[in-house]
Amino acid sequence: MRHESFNCASGISVSIGELADFVLAETGSTWGIEYAPARRGDIQHFAVDNTKLRRLGIDFDTDWRSIVRKVIASQDSDGVANGRAVHLAGAQSG
Repeated sequence: MRHESFNCASGISVSIGELADFVLAETGSTWGIEYAPARRGDIQHFAVDNTKLRRLGIDFDTDWRSIVRKVIASQDSDGVANGRAVHLAGAQSG
């Protein structure tokens, strides 16, 4: 029996800054973005090769912005979705 690993990713690259700007704009937030020097262990660049999935005919055609909009829409004021708290690494409430 042959076992393989598959990377499941869209292949779309989005920076944390671009994502943060989008979320702030979509939510109408007045929070700012604070930039700081990278810390030891911070990921500078992240890319996933999804060639194997594409060879199987699996493609990702969903716009990441539409998914983020759905996540935002599913949240209440306490950051709860479907009865579970949503935790974002490094995020702080203000």
